[in-house]
Formats: sequence, C-alpha cells, structure tokens
Amino acid sequence: MGELSQRQREILQAIIEDYISNAMPVGSRTISKNFALSSATIRNEMSDLEDLGYLEQPHTSAGRVPSEKAYRFYVDNLLKLSTLSLPEIEYIKTYYDKRIGQTGEVLTDAAKVISDLTQYVSIVTPPKTKNVNVSSIQLMPVNSMTAMVVLLTDTGMIQNTPITLPRSVSVDELNSMSQLLNRMFAGKSVDEIHPGAQYIVENEIADQKQIFDAICTVLCARLKQKQEKLVIEGASKMLSHQEFTDVNKARGFLQLLEENQKIGELVNNDENGISVRIGHETGLGDVSVVTATYSAHGKDLGKIGVIGPTRMQYDKVLSVLDQVGKTLSDIFTEPAGLKENDDE
Repeated sequence: MGELSQRQREILQAIIEDYISNAMPVGSRTISKNFALSSATIRNEMSDLEDLGYLEQPHTSAGRVPSEKAYRFYVDNLLKLSTLSLPEIEYIKTYYDKRIGQTGEVLTDAAKVISDLTQYVSIVTPPKTKNVNVSSIQLMPVNSMTAMVVLLTDTGMIQNTPITLPRSVSVDELNSMSQLLNRMFAGKSVDEIHPGAQYIVENEIADQKQIFDAICTVLCARLKQKQEKLVIEGASKMLSHQEFTDVNKARGFLQLLEENQKIGELVNNDENGISVRIGHETGLGDVSVVTATYSAHGKDLGKIGVIGPTRMQYDKVLSVLDQVGKTLSDIFTEPAGLKENDDE
C-alpha cells in the first residue's frame, strides 16, 4: 500500500507490537524511544496514521490503539514469523509421541498444544473423508457372530469398527467377503461406501448381500460420526485477555463456542494453507481467526486454528500453527498409519 511512507510503516509496526504486548494505548513518548525522532514528529505521524484509519484514540486516553485496518496491514505487509524455541518444538513432538496411533487422541493433543503455546482458543477439525480413498478393507473374526472391519485409507488412517453379523459366518467366508469388498471399494473414495452401492456379487455368494449392507451401514455411520466431531480447547484462556474481562462479552463468546456447527463452518473455509481473518471479516465481532491446513500424501485432510482477540500475537500463532500442521501431516503420512478409537 503506497499511502504509507517507510517511516510510517515502521512507526505503525512499533505501535501494533507494543499494544499487542501491553494492551495499553500507545503514546508518542513510548514510541520515540525506538526511533531517533522527537516526540513531536512521532505525534504528527501518529495523527496522520489516525487520519488514514490505521489508529484510533480511546476517549479516556491520549494514546492510540491499532484499528482493524492496521492489523490487516500488519499481517499482510509487516509481519515476520517468530521462531519457536527448541523447548517449544520438543514439547510439540513429545506430546504426540506419547499417543501416536489413535486419531482422536492425536487431534485432541493438537488442540491442547496449540492452546497451551498461544494462550488462545484452539480448534482442530478431524480428517475429511472427501477425496480420501480406500486402500483396503479386511474382516477379522472376533467370534462366529461378530467381526472387526479394518479400513485402511490412502492417507494412512486405520479405522477399526466392530460389527454384529446377521448370521454365523466362518473365517473362510470372512476372507471371501474381504476380497469382494476390496474389489468393490479399493481405490474409491470412502464417501462411496454406503448401503445400496452397486455390488459386484456373483450368484453363488449373492446371499452375502445382507452382510455387505450391514458392513456398509456401520462404516457409513462411523465415518459420518467422525466428521461431525470438532475439537475445541482453551476457552477459559480467553478470560485472561483484557478484551474479555467484561462479563457480558465473555459470556457471549463462550456461548458462541458452544455452537459447534457455526464454529465448524468458520474454520472449514475454502482457503487452503494459512488464512487470517480479522474483526468484521470473521462475522464474530472483535476477534480474529487464524487457520492452517494439515495434509497427507498431497491431500488436504483438515484444519487447525486459533480464535483470539484482534490484539493477537499473530507471529507466534502462525509459527505454532505451521509447526503443529507439519507435525500432524508427518503423523498422518506415516506408513503405519493412525488408528481410530475402537467402538466400545
């Protein structure tokens, strides 16, 4: 944006970063300590920045605070990612090493790590089934009337789902049905697993259609259930920020977090990679929402994100999301895959 001189850009950056750190309106004397300029010169520049819509002056203070426009300019033009410390990076990796192998636990851990490191509300969406393909399906015997359906996807996820069979089935029959299920679904999207699918069933095993329908019904319900789960952590952390010390504002925000569908729609936007929405861009008022995508084998799986005040430590948030996103992507790319929690 050519309307700001280099000096104005530097002064605006200093004001924003001071306000993010201290949550107090910033005066010219505070900023002049960082520049070889007089307080009068700083005041003139701040006045110009206010006229341009980058600064606002609270009625009770002589200092200025950044506007939404200022934060947008800061994120788009001035921000440099902070470098996470080695202990922070090790904390992220160690947290996952404890429970690798269970998708549900890994996503919950991701949300906790993000919230702990940023001190904001974190949100993690589960892996989407869209564009995820079936690698194999195996029916494992539990007893004559129960089998375990083991579904492996091309993103490395393993989902174990027990199923009650409509009749007694032998091990040989289970093996035969496993082969048929793989012929039907291997290489196809998991969204194509549904009751009433076009079966390739020979006459001699046509009586197995009832079992196939039962298997598809259970898998379909399980996949749909998994997609609906959204992990949200750190709601109480928002109460420590000055913007939410007002009881009514805090109550309204906490009620918003209970609207699972609305939060899910907010995070599951169409933007891939990093997305930063500020203030009115979120539709939620005086908050910012930052999201990032995690993937596996070149396929986007889900989103991780942070909700916090517009006075957000954007450099830290982006660095944390970048590192956690990479870690999640590595986990989901592991050849051994991840297991879904078994149904009780």
